[in-house]
Amino acid sequence: MKNFTSETDSLKDQTSPQVMFVMGLQITHLGSGSRGNSTLLESEDCKVLIDCGFSLKQIEKRLSRVEVNPELIDAIFVTHHHG
Repeated sequence: MKNFTSETDSLKDQTSPQVMFVMGLQITHLGSGSRGNSTLLESEDCKVLIDCGFSLKQIEKRLSRVEVNPELIDAIFVTHHHG
């Protein structure tokens, strides 16, 4: 897992998820754009996926890149949907 120290560092490797640590909360951007959006929030006790805008196969692939088992996701928070 890679921790970025600046915005410039995060732009160098667009294929890797961006990971930030904030007050015991790990925020991992699994992807954001016209093809889908998803962010993983992790604490010691809980894993929450914010939006699941990719196919199941793609979500599993992106979670595996950050060594997270999809079966350990506690909840999915959906912010919007497309009609």
